[in-house]
Formats: sequence, structure tokens, C-alpha cells
Amino acid sequence: MPARTLTAPQWDRWYLTGTPQKITQLECEAFYRYATPGLGRTVVDIGCGVGAWTRQLARWGLTVTGYDYSSEAIKRAMRSAGHKESYRFWDVDADPVAPDRAPGSVDIITCRLSLPYFDWPRLRDTVVPWLPGRGCFHALIPVTGPSGTRDPYRRGMTDDQINRLADGWASATFYRTHQARGVVLRGYGG
Repeated sequence: MPARTLTAPQWDRWYLTGTPQKITQLECEAFYRYATPGLGRTVVDIGCGVGAWTRQLARWGLTVTGYDYSSEAIKRAMRSAGHKESYRFWDVDADPVAPDRAPGSVDIITCRLSLPYFDWPRLRDTVVPWLPGRGCFHALIPVTGPSGTRDPYRRGMTDDQINRLADGWASATFYRTHQARGVVLRGYGG
């Protein structure tokens, strides 16, 4: 998927100087409607950055672990952590499966604006076992044209690439926000 991968030190520098995208009300409403989170559910936020989305999920009463491979992002996220969220360093594309996750232990997996940076087949095959039968994978993805974007910190996917994410899943729900396209996937291999 990604043509060029940004290194962890490059992300560290960006998190010291860049501006993360704000979470919109429309994004929150769409997530709540389609991913159907419930109080006390367990969520994993992959590519969590400084933890803005992780903290939003925790405000809804979810127990959340945010993963990122930028140590600067994790440090900044931990400074603002409450009692319902935690943060861990994990390079999804290179490290073994996160050791703190057991099969069936996660209700929702999210990738807010981060999925275009990952090796999708590897990520999918790594995290799907974490989901029980009722669990879902949720991603919010910026939409780009066929040539992509010049800003390496604002990577997106084409509509066709987003549609293909549904391959192999029992159900897929797509929606749009002002800034991106959302997808909720359930029942991989079913």
C-alpha cells in the first residue's frame, strides 16, 4: 500500500512540530452510529499519534489502548492519559504481535487517519484474531486521487483502495465525513 514509509524518527520530529487533525462532531457521530461502541467495551487504537482519538473513545466510557511507533507521540499521549486509556509502543509493520493482546480480547479496533501507512494484509492478519465474533474493525481514511498527495504526513487512499478493504469480510459499512471516508468491517473470513 504505502509507496514510501516514514521512519519513527521522522514521525517523532513531526509530532514535535506538526498539527494533528481535529476530531469533528460528524466523525464522532458516524463512529458512534456505525461501530456501535458500548460502555465498558475494549478498544485498540492503532497509529494513535498523540492520543486525541484514544482520549475521545475513553470519554465515551470505553477502555482503550493506543499503539504507535513514534516514541514522541507515545510520550505526548501519556502526558494527557486518563484512567480509561493507556499507550504502548508498537511497530505494526515490523514487530511481532503486541504481547498484551489475546485472541478475542478486543471489541473494536480503530485506525483513525493511519491505515494508509500500514501494510494492510499484515495488519489485518495480525489484529483479526483479537476480535470476537461481534467485534469490528473501524478506519477513517483520507481520500486521495490516483496520484496520492505530496504531503507524506497526510497520506490517503483512493476510493477503489478503500472499497477493496472489504474483501474477505462478512459485512462492510462505508460512510463519509467532511475530511475522509469511514469503513466498519465485521466477520473476517466469514
